[in-house]
Amino acid sequence: RKIFESLGYTVDWNSDTRTAIATSAERTIRITIDSYTMYVNEETKALDVPACIIDGRTLVPVRYVVEEAYEPESYGEASVSAPKTERSFTIL
Repeated sequence: RKIFESLGYTVDWNSDTRTAIATSAERTIRITIDSYTMYVNEETKALDVPACIIDGRTLVPVRYVVEEAYEPESYGEASVSAPKTERSFTIL
């Protein structure tokens, strides 16, 4: 959720399908738990690892999410922090 929200997306959760749905003005990204497929505006994208739930938190493959979600012309520079490690990175 934090990654998508920091990039200007709204995030919804479908508990029936266990799917995270992130929406911006330009695209919709759907990631389903335990699936090796992510959908970006209905286009299929293959993932090396699936999203999963650990300790009640949904974890997504960050590289794929950032590559598909980040719109530099729309958002400029964005920062994302990881609360457990207190580390952050900047997307340029």
